[in-house]
Amino acid sequence: DQTIPVNIMSISPFEGATAEIVGGVRTGVGCGGGSPFPSDWVYWDETDGFRSFFLTLAQTPSGILYSMDCTAHTLGLFDPATGETSVYEQRISRVVPSPDGRLAAGIEVGEVDATERAILVIDLETGEVTSYVTSDEPDQLAWSIDGTTLYYSTRTIIGNVLEGLDEAQRQMLNTAFGFEMENLPSYAVTIYSLDLATEQDSEITRWNGYAVARMVEVDGSLFYSVVPNMDGWIEAVVAGETTAEAPDLNHYFVPIVLELNLEGDEAMELGLASQFTPFVQR
Repeated sequence: DQTIPVNIMSISPFEGATAEIVGGVRTGVGCGGGSPFPSDWVYWDETDGFRSFFLTLAQTPSGILYSMDCTAHTLGLFDPATGETSVYEQRISRVVPSPDGRLAAGIEVGEVDATERAILVIDLETGEVTSYVTSDEPDQLAWSIDGTTLYYSTRTIIGNVLEGLDEAQRQMLNTAFGFEMENLPSYAVTIYSLDLATEQDSEITRWNGYAVARMVEVDGSLFYSVVPNMDGWIEAVVAGETTAEAPDLNHYFVPIVLELNLEGDEAMELGLASQFTPFVQR
């Protein structure tokens, strides 16, 4: 048995409150993996898990939605009243509940090829699962405030960071890294909106960057963060300003936070910040 018992606990946010156990479930242990690219490290920190297959724990009207593991992407719905868990058969990751908690959206992961993905929406009351075909391979998800639309990001390789280097600079990099590097991908990211009623998706913005990390709609604007590509870091390594062994994540890889007015057509750069979380006062 490759699972461990985990207690689910509840606590009031008020001073003096004590945590109470509402039930127990079993979940998988660890994900493993790694990467030599610093952009990946920041991306995983921003999205809470290996390859951003982050784990879900959310209270919904139908029960507590949680990830049963992170390698097989199994999703469970725990009923505290009965102590029973309903298991969804789909391989699904990056699950986000709708604002009213009645639906959950996630990315279906292919059994053979993890890049074969579609967006799944689960009705947590009935168990019905709807699959949506997208214009491109989805990477991150977020709900609209009214729960009628999903936003999803994609990544597209647009170049090789090493192409602009001469032979001496490439040799310097190979020495710094300890192995010969032929390709260091540079990406552009695109965000689409998917109308769940019409099943139509539309591109709404694009930006040069390694990956979209976080997305949230607030009062008519989509706020999102983008992990930088590795161009600036490589330039600094070649110039002798930093090292390949210990990249300065707080200098070269801080995510860019942007705001896109959903009635407009251009995103506005707000600044640099790690793990941004908007605070909405109602």
